[in-house]
Amino acid sequence: MKFSCEKGLTLIEVIAATALLSIIAMILSAVFTKNIERTAKDDQSMSSIHLAQHQMQSVKQFAQSQPDGEEWGRIPSKNIPKISLPDGYQVRVETSFVPSGTKDVLKIKVETTDPFNQMYTLTGYIGRGRTQ
Repeated sequence: MKFSCEKGLTLIEVIAATALLSIIAMILSAVFTKNIERTAKDDQSMSSIHLAQHQMQSVKQFAQSQPDGEEWGRIPSKNIPKISLPDGYQVRVETSFVPSGTKDVLKIKVETTDPFNQMYTLTGYIGRGRTQ
């Protein structure tokens, strides 16, 4: 008895379809994984920037609270207030005094490093008029 119209798929067709679906699934999972990694890195970057801004504000407030005089703006690094940092982050602060006309200017440089070892630098200035 001969069948003229067989229904169903052959083993080769099933293997080919499975292989094609597997390749598509691998590509999609790689893209998905890369996006997750990129999102995590972006979150770390935003955290580093926020920490740098917070540290900058802390140093500016500390500098503004210092009395007028020759030593204003000359903040020893041991006296610079440090903010609390999450695990894996580092912060470094440098200050330098810049005399400028009738104003004294304090340059503040804050560097943060995130867990991915990306460094972010934020520079700010704060000035105050000289007292005679």
